[in-house]
Amino acid sequence: MIPDSCQTLLLGTLLVLACHPHPAPAPDRCGPAPASAVTMSPAHYGELVGDFTLVQVTTNRSDPVPPLVRVIHLYANDSLHRHQYEVPQVGRSWGERPVAGWVEAPGTSFWGDSPVRSRNLEKPGIQWTAGRLRIGQVDTMDGIGDDINVLAISADGFWGTWSRDWGMAILVDTISSQVIPPEEGYFCAVRTM
Repeated sequence: MIPDSCQTLLLGTLLVLACHPHPAPAPDRCGPAPASAVTMSPAHYGELVGDFTLVQVTTNRSDPVPPLVRVIHLYANDSLHRHQYEVPQVGRSWGERPVAGWVEAPGTSFWGDSPVRSRNLEKPGIQWTAGRLRIGQVDTMDGIGDDINVLAISADGFWGTWSRDWGMAILVDTISSQVIPPEEGYFCAVRTM
C-alpha cells in the first residue's frame, strides 16, 4: 500500500510528465523536411494550426549563434480577420490572413517579447501574410520581426527558411564600417500538441 502523500506526489509527477510538450529538436536534427512532408500551399493552411516548438538556426554569421527556440501557438483566423485586408489599403500589407497566433514561450529576441506575445485579434504576435508567417510587427511603417517562409509541411510540423527584418534600421560593424546583414537561416517547427 502506498501512503496518500506518496500517491499524490506520484500522480502529480505523472500529470506534469504527460502534459509537458515534446522537447525541442536538436539544431543539427532541424534540417531537411522528412519524406512525408509536402510543399506548402494554400490547401495546407489548416495544418499550420496547433502548438509547435520553433527552432530557428542562423546560417549567415561567421561566429556561431545559438539557435532561437520558441513555443508558438497558431490558430485559424475567423472570416473577418482572414479577409479584412484582401483589398489593398495604404499602410496595410494586403492579402488573405488565414492563420494567426502568438509566441507562447519566447526565446531571447532583439526586439523584446511584447509584440510577439500579443493575443490581440487585431494585432496578433504572428500572422500569415504575404505568403509567409510573420512573427512580430505587421502593418507598421518600421515594423521589425522574423519572416518564416514555410516550404514543406506534414502532420508533424513544418520546415523552411527564415530571415530577420529590421525595418528601417541597419547594423554597422564599428571596426570595419561594414553593414551587417540581418540574420537568416533555416528552421523547423515540430508539433507539440
